[in-house]
Amino acid sequence: MSFTRMGDGLDAVVRDFAQDPEFRWSLIERAWHRAAGEAVRERAKAESLDGKTLNVRVADASWLPALEELETDLVIAIRRRPGGDLVTHIKWVVAEAGDSHES
Repeated sequence: MSFTRMGDGLDAVVRDFAQDPEFRWSLIERAWHRAAGEAVRERAKAESLDGKTLNVRVADASWLPALEELETDLVIAIRRRPGGDLVTHIKWVVAEAGDSHES
């Protein structure tokens, strides 16, 4: 008799649904939301996925060094969540003057 973890089956279902771009983005947004935490989300917002790179808009360039230091931990945390395996890198994009940043 062979047993599989319940999560193994869930991963397969998520991969199937992840073919739909809207569903895929909702998974990635949710993974970012949980991985980033409130302090990071106040300063940065996930905006799009380009291949396996998550583009994140940063409200203020002064936060870039701190966010760049957190990048590896954030990617690991994102990848632990359903759909998060679609992300391998983060690209930080500084908001231009006049851009609004809402979490």
